[in-house]
Amino acid sequence: MFGAYPWPRLAGVAGGLLGLLLAGTAVQAFPLKLAKTEMRTVLRDRVDGVAHEVVYRSNGPAIDESHLRRNLNDKPDGKVHLALVDLGEGSYQLTVRSLDTGRADRFHADVNLVLPKHADCYLGYWDVVDVNVLRNDLADTPNMYLSAGSQGIRVALHKRAEGYFQFLGGELVVTFNVREQCF
Repeated sequence: MFGAYPWPRLAGVAGGLLGLLLAGTAVQAFPLKLAKTEMRTVLRDRVDGVAHEVVYRSNGPAIDESHLRRNLNDKPDGKVHLALVDLGEGSYQLTVRSLDTGRADRFHADVNLVLPKHADCYLGYWDVVDVNVLRNDLADTPNMYLSAGSQGIRVALHKRAEGYFQFLGGELVVTFNVREQCF
């Protein structure tokens, strides 16, 4: 009854498919539409019981003073600008720059990249890969978190154990690639 089916050949095909599923190789790069990038930064600080918040928001590859959305209680510092640049062949550079040496309790920057919804290969997806920090003299806190994935990039800074952190007037420079991951 089972002699009519080519089981050894099917087992070889199934093993090959399993090998492809486990391999996960990058196939091609995707040029991001930088004009569709959404960026948002939020800086929070509490001074003498008064909450301060500075929010910047933009649609496009840069945040600067023209993108200021809210400044509670006239916090004088917290100018942090972002710039996203295409380096070619699916590589990009994100620069987070502090323009002052103000203090804060918390800061986060969200860069929402518009990746394709579908991949060209079966069980494939688009992802942010090969994240590399080239420079980091943005702030004096060891509590910096950088995460990247299919939704974009998030940079978060939290206060030190002894209190707030200080911006250093420097920058965080990160490079990354956007690739189609195929299985």
